[in-house]
Amino acid sequence: MGNGSRLFPIKFPCTKNFYKKDVKTLNKETISPVIVDDEYTEVDVDIQKVQMKPTMYISYVGDAGVEHLAHEITNNIIDEHENPNSISDGTASIFYDAQENIISFSDTGRGIPFPKLEAACTILHAGSKMQRAYGNTAGENGVGLTVTNALSELFEITSTRDGASKFLQFKDGVKVIDQEIEVDDQNKHGLLVSFRPSAMFLGKDSRLPVESFSQWLFEQSFMLPKDLEIVFTCEGLPGKAATVKKAYKNTKGIPGYIEAMYPNKEMLLNKPISLIGHMDVVEKDVPVQKEDGTFTMEDIPRTIDLEVSFNFDPKQTEPIFHAFCNNIKNTDGGKHQDGVKNAIGSFFIKQINDTKKKNETTEYLHADVMAGIVVVLNMKTTVSTKFESQTKHRLGNEYFYKPVRQMAIAALNELFKLPENKRILNKILDYVKFNAKLRLEQSNKRSKVSTAAPTFMDSKLITGFYPPNLIAECYSGEYEFEVYVVEGNSSGDQVRDSRYSNDVQGVLKLRGKPKKIWMHPPSYLDTHPGDMTAILLRDVLGCGWGKHFSLEKLRYKRIILSPDADIDGTHINSIMLANIYRAAPQLIENGCVYRVVFPLYKLMETKKNKDKKKGVNPELYLFNKEVLYRKYENIVASKIRLKFEETDTEFI
Repeated sequence: MGNGSRLFPIKFPCTKNFYKKDVKTLNKETISPVIVDDEYTEVDVDIQKVQMKPTMYISYVGDAGVEHLAHEITNNIIDEHENPNSISDGTASIFYDAQENIISFSDTGRGIPFPKLEAACTILHAGSKMQRAYGNTAGENGVGLTVTNALSELFEITSTRDGASKFLQFKDGVKVIDQEIEVDDQNKHGLLVSFRPSAMFLGKDSRLPVESFSQWLFEQSFMLPKDLEIVFTCEGLPGKAATVKKAYKNTKGIPGYIEAMYPNKEMLLNKPISLIGHMDVVEKDVPVQKEDGTFTMEDIPRTIDLEVSFNFDPKQTEPIFHAFCNNIKNTDGGKHQDGVKNAIGSFFIKQINDTKKKNETTEYLHADVMAGIVVVLNMKTTVSTKFESQTKHRLGNEYFYKPVRQMAIAALNELFKLPENKRILNKILDYVKFNAKLRLEQSNKRSKVSTAAPTFMDSKLITGFYPPNLIAECYSGEYEFEVYVVEGNSSGDQVRDSRYSNDVQGVLKLRGKPKKIWMHPPSYLDTHPGDMTAILLRDVLGCGWGKHFSLEKLRYKRIILSPDADIDGTHINSIMLANIYRAAPQLIENGCVYRVVFPLYKLMETKKNKDKKKGVNPELYLFNKEVLYRKYENIVASKIRLKFEETDTEFI
């Protein structure tokens, strides 16, 4: 096959009888797997599967997709170093040539056996570690190299081991070079992977987002093996003449993660609390493939290691969790996060209840412990993780909840039974009691307020208390309900007083800035029902978010964002738009979201203009300098007459 050629599915006319007679021959002559039905046989390869549906494997295209591929190869480097059979010397490097848009990764591990190298780059799950008997790993599905190859216009890989190197080059997923090279240094070993993202499959001008990738490496550095150092080098970056180089190494561990991510926060404790746990378990009924291709069900010894660090931010009300499994960040959490969350809440509530006075009737809730808590956890395990997708955003294996909870509670008991930690325990318990007191006070205040509408809303806010048929008529156009989202009491009162109809125009007054949810999936709001965006979409608009979104339930035809005309107002407006686009993009797609644009200039009215027009004259309000200058030029030009003496011609 020539350079630059492409593989496409091949379809053969086929009947049932043809399939029965010739399927063996067909399999030998074409590329497997073969899918057969009554009409045709389709021959496909894994590379094409990825190219046709890239978001099934990496969720994103564009720059985010390129970064995902970079994560995959970097995780392979970390996995190889942590493997007990590895010969890695602890050095690894990543090089990004911004001008050529090529990213290269090298390690000093064992490399890939030459007979398996091509399969690892072209067949999905060829490098799967689902049946491994040892070694925790981020890439257990064996798709990283294949997906990277499929989505690259140029992909090169060199495996060095046993005194030789094997080099493969692919273009658009098609192999064009395959050669073995002798190595002068017999002790040299490792893997070198380079790729240029495909403009066709990832989008035009798709590049590695250096800042985002550097931040990811920074977060990873707190969980790297202590003897591994990854050096990231960038060359040819726009606006930077020099080469940018930075080394990432784990020097502070998990506790340093909180200190680094929240450097300016005044935390409750001087240092984060750190917990460590280990458990030997047996994973039952693991399908293991034998040499003859058959499978047997076996029980395999596994391990679970847990490292947790947490502190409290008294100025926050919502918990913040940073959950990792085998160094992979699970942005949607998972069962390991649920286990740690339950363990921390149960432990401190039990400690308070054990020290309660006889006459004390206060009931303490998990929410009192979770208010403002900042937790980072990393679970390393050889148990099959069963991530809910290839992007590994959520750990779905329910098996982990119980052992993780047990380890976390055991570590807390061991930590706080030490006399020197008594003061820290009392400080946390006082903080939880204070949160409970605030909760009860707020609850008492709410009970005294009319339940006609939530307390954060203006009394004239139109809500879902109208009959459903009226809401439907509103959206269909007969009643065009509008809601103005404003900033604070002052703006809210002005908008309320100036609206033309109390019956169809509602006002929602925000308190402070909404929390940014752009980096979270819509399901984030399911676990944060008190978030301002969740309240807006659920309680005010009634449409919900994510997979629960319903345009038919929308209570307002127009959502009008009207923050203050200053920098803070612009910031709030940007956050609101981003949150709506993230959680309920259908509102924007259907033209339901508006923004009030404030004029920059107002022209002075003359008495003549006032006599001609009564009410507001829209021509007096200007929204940019260009219009202002044009208006000024027109006014000046209307008052000037140019006269040329030679021709006695007059120009106006």
